[in-house]
Amino acid sequence: MGVTTLVTAPAVVRRSLASLISTADQAGRIDIDNRAVQLETEQVPTEIAPLVRAFNKALARLGEGYDQRNRFLTDAAHELRTPIAILRTRAELLQEAPESARQRLDIERLSHLAQQLLDRQVLGHAGGALEVVDLVALARNTAADFAPLAFEAGYELAFETEVPEARVSARPRQIEQAVANLLRNAVEHGGGTGTITVQVNAAGGLEIQDEGPGIPVEERERVFEPFYCLRPRSTGAGLGLNLAREIARLHGGRVDILAGPWQGARVRLHLPLLDGSRLAHQSA
Repeated sequence: MGVTTLVTAPAVVRRSLASLISTADQAGRIDIDNRAVQLETEQVPTEIAPLVRAFNKALARLGEGYDQRNRFLTDAAHELRTPIAILRTRAELLQEAPESARQRLDIERLSHLAQQLLDRQVLGHAGGALEVVDLVALARNTAADFAPLAFEAGYELAFETEVPEARVSARPRQIEQAVANLLRNAVEHGGGTGTITVQVNAAGGLEIQDEGPGIPVEERERVFEPFYCLRPRSTGAGLGLNLAREIARLHGGRVDILAGPWQGARVRLHLPLLDGSRLAHQSA
């Protein structure tokens, strides 16, 4: 009996520890984007099973609370649209004067903020299916849409590409939103003069550069924080770069502020290229 115990006990302990290690690995993979994951209970030791079930129930409660908060914020952003639309209509009826022009500008800023809040809340829920997207065509079209705004603000707008196409797997609406936010940020902070350049490179990078005062090195991470404004008197809401980075993250990419000898800020949205697109670039 003693010999049998000595032989079988280590095997039982190893099997129990293996199941616990597997459960710990599952727990380590849980994050904000996969809150619905539940830990497996079949293979864990009987003594540990109640703890695992309690952990799963806690995860479910946290997920439900997070979803309720998201629904509330989304509904609040939706509700803001109606009074903003009413304010805009009434402001348009005011006689032309410096004060009325400032009021219309404030209303547009409020409208843009409400839209960004709504975009931020629905980001992970209503993006649509992944499609094959040509970054070159998307960047060219978005730059063309922003050209009147850039010209009115005092800029020239240039588009450049190193390749005829750069295909990625993405949700087109979200990528357009990210590029639009980066362009709007350049218009807002580019100093009102010079050229804003939109460029696509062969590695899946979409860069937007202005010739303004730039972003100090010590601020290049803080500007991605929600509602952080580099310049207190800015008319922006401090959400554009945060939204762009979050969209890139959801697509396996990133947004970075580049450092170099150029004047102004240079921001790169990088997305992983599809294999076929990458091979085409390498053979060109």
